[in-house]
Amino acid sequence: MSMGTDRGLTPAEVQLVSRFSGRVSGPIGRFTGRREPDRWIWDDVAGALLARPVHDRSTGLEVLLDQVPAAEQGLLTDAIAAAVPGTPFTVSCQLRSATGECRSVLILMEALEEAPAQFVAIRASVMEDLMAGAGWWIVGYLIDVTQLRLRAARQAGAHAVERAVEHRAVIEQAKGMLMLTERLDADAAFAVLAQRSQAANTKLHLVAAELVAEFAAHGCAADARERLSACGGEWPLNRD
Repeated sequence: MSMGTDRGLTPAEVQLVSRFSGRVSGPIGRFTGRREPDRWIWDDVAGALLARPVHDRSTGLEVLLDQVPAAEQGLLTDAIAAAVPGTPFTVSCQLRSATGECRSVLILMEALEEAPAQFVAIRASVMEDLMAGAGWWIVGYLIDVTQLRLRAARQAGAHAVERAVEHRAVIEQAKGMLMLTERLDADAAFAVLAQRSQAANTKLHLVAAELVAEFAAHGCAADARERLSACGGEWPLNRD
């Protein structure tokens, strides 16, 4: 049942999928059917994502729902029930196969008034059941975004670590400058930064960066001292 030039999709389908999911490198499966008589046809890619045998591609929607977490099943069925032609819709969820494999998928669906031309080659008996059914036709796409989300999570994690290292470095630099110019120990220097952060309602690493910039610009503690005092930070620190 695959056709078109991009993983079995027609140019119009590629445009539709890209509109909702961007450029996805993972598999994209297709399915179509109707709520009445709850008969759905899955192409080879969708069948593989659902771990369905090649010979069993005409099923009820439970084939999909059985792999969707219970908390998300109602969202999917409600979306199909509310579908109207001309308004594509998406549902993001997890699929968990009988083998325990978990995938992140974006389910993109579109309601049609007439049978989709790309599925007219299915078995005559199945087509007769579908043609005799009621309600809109639904054409859907199972878009596997597992790798996309894994890459995004890794990138976000790496970025968070990089930022944390940067923040720690500037805080340590500011502490060192305070220790050197004000003869404070490490704890007292950190207390000065924390006090300024609370007084100005500003993140600690931003306070530290500001102080480092003052030292770099003037080479002394006077301006930094004045700035801290003006914003509510006590200077010198009460060491009693």
